[in-house]
Amino acid sequence: MNYLPTSLYKGLHFSIGAIFNDWVNNNKLSAFQVITERSGGNKLLDTQNGEQLKQRFNILKEENPDSSQAGIMRLLWQEQISSRVTMPGTRSEWIVSPNPRSRFDALLPLTPISDEYLESLISTMEIASLNGVDNWFQILRRHINMLERPVTSGTNSKRWNAYAGYNPEWMTKLLEIKRVYFNYCMANKKSFVSSEHNDSELGTKKITSAAERLGLVDKTYSAQDILSFSLFKNILSL
Repeated sequence: MNYLPTSLYKGLHFSIGAIFNDWVNNNKLSAFQVITERSGGNKLLDTQNGEQLKQRFNILKEENPDSSQAGIMRLLWQEQISSRVTMPGTRSEWIVSPNPRSRFDALLPLTPISDEYLESLISTMEIASLNGVDNWFQILRRHINMLERPVTSGTNSKRWNAYAGYNPEWMTKLLEIKRVYFNYCMANKKSFVSSEHNDSELGTKKITSAAERLGLVDKTYSAQDILSFSLFKNILSL
């Protein structure tokens, strides 16, 4: 998520705590609001702060010569969690990411951070990425014409796009159809190929759908399986 107004942030903060209370209390769920440079992250991480993080990284490296670069980064994460930065004009305290290669600039905790869970949380934040969200948006824009960004120019910037949707209800239905197909029918073979795996390596890896990887089903379904599914037929066959 990008920067939210205070009223919306409070609503989201309280709703997560109310709905997922057991998970939060048992350290099974940690929620964060994420901000990027384009959506206001530059207010928290400017050039001066960036240089200070680099200097602090070098100091920690000198103080811990036997630690790896990943270990130094974990120490820097611990310092960032304990020394948060206030967003100008608000009371929200953000954790600025010390990783210059991160896709986000800062995180705002929406759930408490316990000391016993801190180490695991840092490991999660180190590998956190917006790639999955970006990929999902890209798939939606490419596969659903109504959600595709129109090609604009100086002469047609205010012209209605023929593929643009005028009834949000239909977009919601198309999104739901695509969500089911994506989770149960689309497999991850393409990710193996893009990772330069050869055929022999592919043979040792099981091509699975998102639902399989989450343990919801035990096989990849086809569109025909989804369309021809009948709950009553399955019950009668038992």
